[in-house]
Amino acid sequence: MTTNTQRLHAYLNAIDRHDRESILDTYTDDVEIRAPGTKLDGRAAAAAWIDVFLRAFPDLQHDILATVEEDNQVAAEIRFTGSHTGPLASPGGDIAATGKTVTLDYADILRFAGKQLQSEHVYFDQTAFLAQLGLLPA
Repeated sequence: MTTNTQRLHAYLNAIDRHDRESILDTYTDDVEIRAPGTKLDGRAAAAAWIDVFLRAFPDLQHDILATVEEDNQVAAEIRFTGSHTGPLASPGGDIAATGKTVTLDYADILRFAGKQLQSEHVYFDQTAFLAQLGLLPA
């Protein structure tokens, strides 16, 4: 039997491989994604958000550091690493590639409906992220 923690691993592996079809298959039609400054609803919006990071950090990798699973939910501590070699979409317009490598730990709370991801709430330090890109003082 596949656990939701295993589904999380598969989801992040699909992102790391840029496997758009597998990423889309992970989501329910009504998936919701919440992150700092981001409120997305629906499969297409969620996939477009992932595309932002695939474009900006084409070598991105995720490492799961810890997980807790109960019922249909998983809480995870994840490390994101990637080189900012493509434009990063932002509310103020694209941020040009800085060439800097980002290593960012974040918390992820996921809720599954059956075999699919129905809700993902991501929590990360925006200041640390921007500082690593050289856009804020370290």
